[in-house]
Amino acid sequence: MKVTVGFALIATLISGASAVSEWGQCAGIGYGDKPCDSGLVCIYINDWYSQCQKGTSTQQSTSTRQPTSTQQPTSSNNPTSTSTGSTSSATSLAGRMKAKGRLYFGTCIDSYNLNNNQLTSIAKAQFNQFTPENSMKWDAIESSQNNFNFNNANQVVNFAQSMGALMRGHTFGKLHVSRLRQAH
Repeated sequence: MKVTVGFALIATLISGASAVSEWGQCAGIGYGDKPCDSGLVCIYINDWYSQCQKGTSTQQSTSTRQPTSTQQPTSSNNPTSTSTGSTSSATSLAGRMKAKGRLYFGTCIDSYNLNNNQLTSIAKAQFNQFTPENSMKWDAIESSQNNFNFNNANQVVNFAQSMGALMRGHTFGKLHVSRLRQAH
């Protein structure tokens, strides 16, 4: 009897924990459909991303291709942007953040990601700032003392510049080259 009650309790906790909280991803191509927490609905953003938000609809969509809300951005939500990329759209993540007074909304990307059309399409559509994962870190730029190679870092910068996005350098990592530790 105790075992049965224990399993029922665990099953209840697990099913409750699997619901997505506000602003979490609930659907999208390659992601699958997840239920939203009570009081939230799965709002279609694009084919790749739907998000749990407070809404007036009582029915949650399980489709990644149909919107669950007919809410349209109001003129107060439209960002003023000088960006030339598609990220100036009021429906992009960057556009929504800009409408709330943020200068940018970014993600990490690196030179080895730039051949992934699916990833770069999402990056171009949703973000207006990029941080290279590793290509600007010391060991990537100067693999040995006085041996510099900026090729991978330049690829990321060129990608960002091609769409008018900002760059944020990410240079320090816990796995820094040993010669830095030995210098002191």
